[in-house]
Amino acid sequence: MNPLTLIGALRVQRIIHGALMASVVVYAVIGAVVSKSTAEPTPPVAPTLVYTLVGVAAAILLVLPLLRRTLLPPMREGMTLPDDAPLDRAQTAIARLNTANILTWALTESAAIFGLVLTFLSHEPKYIYGLGAAAAVVLVQYAPRRAWIEQAVTAAKD
Repeated sequence: MNPLTLIGALRVQRIIHGALMASVVVYAVIGAVVSKSTAEPTPPVAPTLVYTLVGVAAAILLVLPLLRRTLLPPMREGMTLPDDAPLDRAQTAIARLNTANILTWALTESAAIFGLVLTFLSHEPKYIYGLGAAAAVVLVQYAPRRAWIEQAVTAAKD
């Protein structure tokens, strides 16, 4: 069995992140198609539902930094690691970092899903465009970084 390396851990994170970024784009395309495919006018969506879903999406995006802080392993500035550096002694820290990242990305994507739901109900693309753009910005903000892995490994070795 191959040991966990820095480049391997980063590659896994980038693949998952890329898939979630692509899904937000797919949601926007689906929303555009759905909004143009209606032949008859649809009844308006209940404002309470719109406010609720947009409010929940906004709350999720606003709480993410606090949630991440509690989920992330201890991080410390330190050494720069080579690509093939084994991370055997830091597996727990890497697992916590992966959990924090994946949970952050999945919750962020949920904002785009709420926009897609509202677009399905109203046949108006503004919901997926707005919430999808917000989700994309947050996903870019939390894109996987080599420095995060290095900081987690540095703190784990101390």
